[in-house]
Amino acid sequence: MTRLFLLLIVFLFKSDSNTPVKIAYQIDEKSQLLLSGETNLQEYQCSCSEKFSPGIFEAEINPSSGLIRFSNAALQVRTKQLDCHDFIITHYMHKSLLAEKFPFIHVQFIAAQPLHTDKQLITGKVYNYNVTTVITLAGVSRTHILPVQLTRLNKQLYKLTSSKELTMTEFNIKVKTPLNIVKAEDKVLIRFSIQATTGN
Repeated sequence: MTRLFLLLIVFLFKSDSNTPVKIAYQIDEKSQLLLSGETNLQEYQCSCSEKFSPGIFEAEINPSSGLIRFSNAALQVRTKQLDCHDFIITHYMHKSLLAEKFPFIHVQFIAAQPLHTDKQLITGKVYNYNVTTVITLAGVSRTHILPVQLTRLNKQLYKLTSSKELTMTEFNIKVKTPLNIVKAEDKVLIRFSIQATTGN
């Protein structure tokens, strides 16, 4: 899951044509996804971190608008990788997401739009982007625009963060709880903190 926003690093490589750009990357082990919500008894927070192999992605940049369109850019994450730091909550989160039937969370990247006009990224400065994605949970797909903040930490190291509120019902997910005594809120907050290095 932590690979979710690595595609934005293509913004560093501005182009004067619509020629597809390929970028190599490696995700740092410190990268993390957090999913938080509430029940009528307590708040909960689930985390997901994985070790990823080096990868390459491809995107096409519109030189006039800065819009980036992705082709064959998708991510799948193991649903059971979510750890809510409580056995019962983790168990019922996996059941709610139908982890046995749909073992992966899928994210397809459609396009990304920079919300700044800088041609070069300045080290230490935060840049904002909107990324259009199709998120699939428990076999149901929905389109979401994710707000992303990108910071260049040094020549090849970058940090990306984002948060987005989703609802379980929009994915037709009925949150399962022990004996239906515990009532879970429909809204959940997903947050990302990613560090990655890039290379040609």
